[in-house]
Parts: sequence; C-alpha cells; structure tokens
Amino acid sequence: MKSNILHAIAAMLLLVVPAGARPLGTITEDGRELIASMLTLPSTAIGTLSILGCTACQRETLTLSANTRFFVGQNEVAYGVLKNLLDSNPESAVLVVTTVGTSVVTRIKLSAVTAADVR
Repeated sequence: MKSNILHAIAAMLLLVVPAGARPLGTITEDGRELIASMLTLPSTAIGTLSILGCTACQRETLTLSANTRFFVGQNEVAYGVLKNLLDSNPESAVLVVTTVGTSVVTRIKLSAVTAADVR
C-alpha cells in the first residue's frame, strides 16, 4: 500500500517538474482593438491605413501589404468586402494586428455584424 502511494507521488512530481522548466512564451504580434470609425483605410488592399483614437490623440499610421489578410468573424474575406462593412458599420469592433516591432499589418478582423455580412 505504501509503495502505491509513493509511486503516485513520484508520478505527480514528474508531471509538475517539466511544466516549471518550460521557457516563457514569446510575443510575436501586437493587436489594437478599436471601433471602425477610428480607422481610415486606403482605397486598395495595399497602402497606408491610419488610426485616430480621439481628436487630441496623435494619428498612428500602419501599412497594408500583399500578405495582409482580412476577416469578418471567422471567415476570410476580400478587402473590398471588409471595407464596405467597416464603412456601413462605424461602431463595430475591429482588431488590427501587426508583427511586434513593425508597422506592417498582418490581419484585420471585424466582428461579424450579422451572418449575412460574411457572404
């Protein structure tokens, strides 16, 4: 009976030790959560977008590249679809993601307004 308890304790210790020895995660992306009216998008999918949080805030500029991806909810969409939805829903939540240390946007995600918006 004692050996079963000791074996169980030893097994639990083996499970705990590797978890503490893992290296800390590395942050690779930076996200900005905002509302659509704070964004000024370029006319095409490649260009410069700007974010203005308030009238007294300094405008932040970011770059859209050929690799930038656009999402509505969980679905990837074309840039034109995203732009139209942002223009028609200025109070909707938007996530703009860049690689840490750069101003190049990797993806923009709009929370789906309705299921029909994803088409």
